Amino acid sequence: MVGIYKIENKVNGKVYIGQSIDIKTRWKCHINYLNNGTHNNKHLQSAWNKYGKENFSFNIIEECDVEDLNEREIYWIDKYDSYINKNGYNLTLGGDGGRTIESETIEKIYDLYNNGYIAVEISEQLDIHIKTVHKYLKIGTKNGLCNYNAKNDMLKLHSKKIICLNTKRIFNSVMEAENEYNIVGIYECCIHKVNYCGKDNNGNALFWMYYEEYKNKSKDEIESYVNELMLKYDYRIVCVNTGEVFKDYIEANKFAGLSGKQSITSCCLGKRKRSGKNKKTGEYYTWMYYKDYISITDEEKHERIINAQLSYNEKSVICLNNLKVFHSPKFALQWCNNTSTDLIKMCCRKRIKTAGEDKNTHERLRWMYLEDYIKEFGEVTKTA
Repeated sequence: MVGIYKIENKVNGKVYIGQSIDIKTRWKCHINYLNNGTHNNKHLQSAWNKYGKENFSFNIIEECDVEDLNEREIYWIDKYDSYINKNGYNLTLGGDGGRTIESETIEKIYDLYNNGYIAVEISEQLDIHIKTVHKYLKIGTKNGLCNYNAKNDMLKLHSKKIICLNTKRIFNSVMEAENEYNIVGIYECCIHKVNYCGKDNNGNALFWMYYEEYKNKSKDEIESYVNELMLKYDYRIVCVNTGEVFKDYIEANKFAGLSGKQSITSCCLGKRKRSGKNKKTGEYYTWMYYKDYISITDEEKHERIINAQLSYNEKSVICLNNLKVFHSPKFALQWCNNTSTDLIKMCCRKRIKTAGEDKNTHERLRWMYLEDYIKEFGEVTKTA
């Protein structure tokens, strides 16, 4: 299908307008680049990382003939006012490659290239799309302003020394390092298009930098940069109940007797409150990423453990005899005799007057849901 499409952020309403002669395939390309963190539109990529795939929609807004694509793209970008502002993510005004860049910027492209920079480095340095750099380098070559050669660019790219920031090992070229680790894409890491490339035998992300850039940075700058990246890609998992740390979800699964990635990682992401349980005590486990675990208080950790034991629709209850609050009827059972969770719930719903008795005084106990008590009498401070 030929036409104009729209990618919309459901959270803030910002849009990206694009054109394609095969919209379905183009959408797949967008998804692939965005999921891999390699989309050339930094604004759209940043929003995708922040809000997640589920908060973006893709719609076809107009079908048209191929010869009308440029005109209609310009029209829709103008209509949505989506050119790099509060309303959208488009980096150009649309049409055949967008707006013409300033002559001063073009001169910088030629100047940098003639001083030994290659196209990808110029793209990064001036924050210009790589295709635009290629376009003006070819024009400059025709007019005798530079001597651009794509093959020579690639040779230069792959002959520059690089360093693995994890191990401090220096390689003579990108190709040498990629062969060593059996990976591809290190140069994108070196130009800061992606944060890491490949993993070591322990599953840790590998970080790379051109050795020339590395030499120009201080020890503190390098250490701070690496620590920031390592924390970002630290996938260690903690069982909050026990405080045990696991290097990844696979080890955590073995501990909890679970299989699959989804349940524990969903717990770490806050999408569910528990996963697995202690077979001896019946206590439900709750999980966090280590980087999040170390940033919360002991009280917050205890609260997570308590919440993990509650049913998803469970309510806190209060005993009217002594104003003790329990996280659920199940927790209240530990404090009284001759009752059940169902009887306590019936009492909270005023279907019966009492449920159970005090273990020491044998006094019959009256109950309310805590939320109902607060609505009627105000806050209460006692908690069991």
